[in-house]
Amino acid sequence: MPFLLYPDPGPVEETLNRLVQMPPVAPAADLLASLSYSLLYVACLPLTVSGLVLRAGHQYARLLLPWGGGNTPPGQEAIVITGCDSGFGYSTALELAHRGHTVFALCLSEESSQQLKAAAKEHNLVNLVRVICDVTRDSDVDAAVAVVDRWLSSGNEPSKPRGARRVRALVNNAGRGTPGLVDLLSLSEYEEDMSVNFFGVVRTTKAFLNLLKRSAQAAGPVPRILNIASMSGLNVVPGASAYVASKHAVVGFSKSIRIELAYSRISVSAICPTFHRTPLLRGLQAKFDLMWQLAGPAKRQEYGEAAHTELKQCAQDLYRACAWDPQNVTNAIVRGCVDPWAPDPVVRVGMDAKYVLGGVVAFFPEWLELWLTGTWAFWSYKGPRGAVPGAIAKGWLADDF
Repeated sequence: MPFLLYPDPGPVEETLNRLVQMPPVAPAADLLASLSYSLLYVACLPLTVSGLVLRAGHQYARLLLPWGGGNTPPGQEAIVITGCDSGFGYSTALELAHRGHTVFALCLSEESSQQLKAAAKEHNLVNLVRVICDVTRDSDVDAAVAVVDRWLSSGNEPSKPRGARRVRALVNNAGRGTPGLVDLLSLSEYEEDMSVNFFGVVRTTKAFLNLLKRSAQAAGPVPRILNIASMSGLNVVPGASAYVASKHAVVGFSKSIRIELAYSRISVSAICPTFHRTPLLRGLQAKFDLMWQLAGPAKRQEYGEAAHTELKQCAQDLYRACAWDPQNVTNAIVRGCVDPWAPDPVVRVGMDAKYVLGGVVAFFPEWLELWLTGTWAFWSYKGPRGAVPGAIAKGWLADDF
């Protein structure tokens, strides 16, 4: 074990560790480290460019070269998708069923399930199986696992090739988003976002893990878990801290278990889109209205009606200027499910996700990233009643004010 090769930190290391965190030394140490990183980056630039070229070549090779690991007919492979009531889950379920896969579409409500049934019937998609499932309830998730397990078992009868049926992918798509300022949201609203967006992902992942492990023993592409997160799981958006926290948890969970489950031949990826035109985003203004009503008269008095109007304007500006065609996310999820090669650990969807937030902004110091984010997202918001005008623009995020 590599850890055994190194002794515990000695007095010299402990002293250095203490010094670089002391106020008189920390700024100089940080500056020296930043300069060292910059020089190292320049020195390693040829290696970095070579790595990028090799990566691009590898991706093109995966597109052009045939998969040699064996394949199962699409109808014999199950793809389980949560949150198929609307949005990405709804469109992905229909698209995968259209491609011939057996899709188990988990819906929260019976009404949504019936709408999905009508859409499937219209396109003659008999391979789409609807299951009512609340991902926050153990009993619902266990029942969904039982439905998929029965389908797998029915394809493994003695008269049929053993192991003919398998689970190709689990797509943890169910989610919710609660906008609002931390001062105006209740603790229960944070708990509800975490319950669906994070613990729902953990619950369904653990519940379906044995079926995925069994499928991993058969020939064919590796089974995979796709957790639909968000760029809010890698960056931040003010006015949505409950949602942002839950998506950060999903990304961290996905990266961690990708390493753990590699030993079982199961891939795990986090799909991280920026804003796209979905029912969740379209409903932001109505959710701000609800937040405002639930905040109570004291908080409404403290913030003033103007603050509420400005926050709604921010949401409207966001939807009008920054929301992409949701089909791009559906396409990314479908590719993640059907491509023989497992997707990357984190899949960014959207030009802004790939080249701005995941590109140039990644090299900014944190205070600058937060300043730019606050200025961009809260362009129309002037703060609560009595707030310092232009607090973000004046650079308060960079100072210990």
